[in-house]
Amino acid sequence: MTSFNGVRARDSLLALRNYLETLLSADLGVFTSTSTPAIWVEPPFMTERASIEGVGVIVSRHEKNLSQQHVASIPQGIQQFDWEVVIRAYDKSAMGLVAYDRAIAKMRQAFSQFREIMLDSSEDVFPQVRYLLNSSRVINLLPKF
Repeated sequence: MTSFNGVRARDSLLALRNYLETLLSADLGVFTSTSTPAIWVEPPFMTERASIEGVGVIVSRHEKNLSQQHVASIPQGIQQFDWEVVIRAYDKSAMGLVAYDRAIAKMRQAFSQFREIMLDSSEDVFPQVRYLLNSSRVINLLPKF
């Protein structure tokens, strides 16, 4: 089994999802209906009926493209993009918020080159933080005719 780090985890959606599940395993909550770890890839979007106990992680299936640079002498380019990851505390008890804080600390330690956006919370809105994890890949460019 290949071991992943925060950089290699960005290679693909599956690698990122699996890395996050491993990284946050001690802090992840569960889907109450299935008792499986509360990590979800959207779309398809979670139904409102999905109930989560503890900390939930949502990964956007489609990365956000930032830029594309052509490499001068070959028909390839470098595509810059972000993976979007949201960590949400569905449990607002003291223990639930401790798990949420630990998950945030682990994300900060595991990834370099990220943007962290803390979203407002209230009695009706769960505490959550959004990460944009910067990554890049080499792509083949189609010739222009």
